[in-house]
Amino acid sequence: MAIAHGIFVLVAYNAISVAQAGSGRPPWTRSCRSTETASDILHGIDLSGQLIIYTGADGNIAGESTMALAKANASLILACRTSSKCEKVRQQIVATTGTMALVEVEQLDLSLQTSITDFVNRALAKHPKIDVLINSAATYGTFMTHDNLVGAMEVNLLGPALLTHLLLPALRGHGRVVNVAAAAYDPPFISKSTTVASLSAVCTSLNTTLNARGGYYGLSKFLMVHHALEVAKREPTVTAVALAPGVAIDLPSIPNWAKHALVHLNYPEWLLKWLPEAFQHFIKACTTNEAGLESCPETLAQGAGVIVAAASWPEVSAYSGSYYDFDTKPLPDDAPNAYGRWTQSDPTCMPRQPAQMDETLREAWYDEMLRLMGNAVNPVHDVVDRIII
Repeated sequence: MAIAHGIFVLVAYNAISVAQAGSGRPPWTRSCRSTETASDILHGIDLSGQLIIYTGADGNIAGESTMALAKANASLILACRTSSKCEKVRQQIVATTGTMALVEVEQLDLSLQTSITDFVNRALAKHPKIDVLINSAATYGTFMTHDNLVGAMEVNLLGPALLTHLLLPALRGHGRVVNVAAAAYDPPFISKSTTVASLSAVCTSLNTTLNARGGYYGLSKFLMVHHALEVAKREPTVTAVALAPGVAIDLPSIPNWAKHALVHLNYPEWLLKWLPEAFQHFIKACTTNEAGLESCPETLAQGAGVIVAAASWPEVSAYSGSYYDFDTKPLPDDAPNAYGRWTQSDPTCMPRQPAQMDETLREAWYDEMLRLMGNAVNPVHDVVDRIII
């Protein structure tokens, strides 16, 4: 059975002990399972005095993440395109936790360059020191934005790249950048012939072939992983990591064992066809790509676990430039799957090797992202800034 070369390389790297993941790094000894919630993972951790900016904070996994972080006494800036949605989250956090820590709401539209710069100016005027930036906002939409960029690329990737760049002065020396990405092990569009120009082209005009395959989201998330790796390389005093939260949805309260049994029943084909399409999708995903997870699909609180771990665990600082995900292995080319030619199992919250990107391309693409967002980097001055700030 043939296995895609790129995926095979990924797994070869994934098999390396995380203790050997970087020279001089202490062995990695922590992990979490798909059954654990964000509150479980933060149990006993006190984040008093930590200021966290969370983009796309208006619900779903973000709502569970921010609630757990607030319970751990973190101060929060909830950044949303629609402020009223974040205000509802803020009110729920305060009512549920009784937190005395700061919980602010700020408007931020990552599909608009001026909104990003305005947000940064407001945030830095009040908070010259920021401890964690969690880039979580995302969209599947491929509309053209006011900046004449494809929505999924600007909201998911280019906007966060600009936001991170502008917040670096407040992060240097102590801070952390956490990119919420996805399990993009078989990324669309990326090949040996990919160039900065070709990546730029899919941002500035809609690539109908990529869009027809639903590939924009996966591409943006793959590049989000490598944005974190490049930040880590360029910014030695900032911890930058990326992660994949897994397949998480808003579920009713049901024991993990019961959910596992329900998903893994050997349904006859005639019965499957009568089930709702969404349920069919999750059965396929949880029996192929996520077959080794104890909880699949995860609840939103479970999906939030790896996010709060990456934002809070002290050990992460020694592993800047890492990607956190479940253990991932290849599937045969002809194996059924919902997301790609790979399958995962517990645990997560561990440094893994993501799908590879040429380092020269990654470096040049980082600068191109900022150019597309109207903030081109001057290599000489940028190096000086990193030294003196």
